Amino acid sequence: MALIDALLHALPLRDLRGDVATKHSAKGGATALVDLEPAAEFEAVDAIGERIRADARDYPELVPLCFTNIVLGVQAEFEERFGTPAPPIRVVVREVLPHIIETNEANNRAAGRKAVQAGLRRLVVPGAECLMPAVAIRWYDDDPQPGLVEVALTDRHGTVHRLIGKTPYFEADHELEPSAPYPFVAGVPGTVVEIDGDTAVVKSLNHLDDQKEDFQRIDVRLGTLLPY
Repeated sequence: MALIDALLHALPLRDLRGDVATKHSAKGGATALVDLEPAAEFEAVDAIGERIRADARDYPELVPLCFTNIVLGVQAEFEERFGTPAPPIRVVVREVLPHIIETNEANNRAAGRKAVQAGLRRLVVPGAECLMPAVAIRWYDDDPQPGLVEVALTDRHGTVHRLIGKTPYFEADHELEPSAPYPFVAGVPGTVVEIDGDTAVVKSLNHLDDQKEDFQRIDVRLGTLLPY
């Protein structure tokens, strides 16, 4: 299953919340409550309730500002993970936090990104197979068949793991072949061993740790994993 197909297969994802706190406001700088639904193309729907609009009636520009920038944050998170254009997903924004001091573009874009990350975290549990985000760097060799690809995977601590394996050992939205437009986004299949906060320990399905005589275990940021 390709990376983007894994996400689209899980839709709809509902009640995804992203909160951004600041030192100036106990309530936080921004809130996004969104649903992600299947669509023909990337689009956004304003489903913000009348109560929220009434609370901001003295500053009517705040709710549209929140909505627009939450959607831009969602779009940016998708495009960083999957490339452009953003995937065919409908973003339904149901709740925002209009605040005369704290409402700004940066806070709301960050809230939109966090809502997407919350959705991706929901898809992965201990024992589940998943895809670790990586980059296919180059075609490594024609032998053994069907050929070898080199992939770089950056773990939770910033360490880059160089993995070389047969093309079926990886997932990508491009064909893994000598003429492919390297570098591009790829996925490394694994099994979630445990979750500690926002870190998941993932055991690779195909790459051995020679020192431990077992498959490699890699610490990965939980919000970056996709189901496999």
